[in-house]
Amino acid sequence: MLVAVFTFSVFSGAVTLYVLFNREQDSSIQQCVTGTADQPGYSLSDCQHGYNVIKGIAVGGFIVVWLLEICSSLFLPPTS
Repeated sequence: MLVAVFTFSVFSGAVTLYVLFNREQDSSIQQCVTGTADQPGYSLSDCQHGYNVIKGIAVGGFIVVWLLEICSSLFLPPTS
């Protein structure tokens, strides 16, 4: 069961990271620069930096979760 959960986690994470890194980010950045009726827009460099921070947080989060899953499968005793 643990192998199935880990496999699903890796595949879903891979798809999420693929979409995050290969999606057209121009529309998201343009919306950030333009702003909305409630919030003003930001500078182009701020929006690009924010998008890069989100990518880093996503990669870091997946790595931490995967390492926790691997460590739990190696070091925790099996329950029965």
